[in-house]
Amino acid sequence: MTQGYEAPARQLISHIAELQSRLAHPHHWTEGENIKNAEKLRQLEFELRRRQAMGEENPIETYGIK
Repeated sequence: MTQGYEAPARQLISHIAELQSRLAHPHHWTEGENIKNAEKLRQLEFELRRRQAMGEENPIETYGIK
C-alpha cells in the first residue's frame, strides 16, 4: 500500500467499523440517526470499492471489511 493512500484508507475503514457497530446496536440511537448511519455506511463502502476499482490495493481484503 502506498503511503499517500494508507491514511485515507484507514480513515474509511475506521468510519465503516464505527458505523457497523452503531447499526449492530440500533437501540442506542434514534430512528433518524439509524437511517443516517445506514446511508453513511452505504456511501463509505461505495467509496472503498470505488478506490479498489481504480486500481488501488484492495483495502477491503487488507482490513477484512465485508
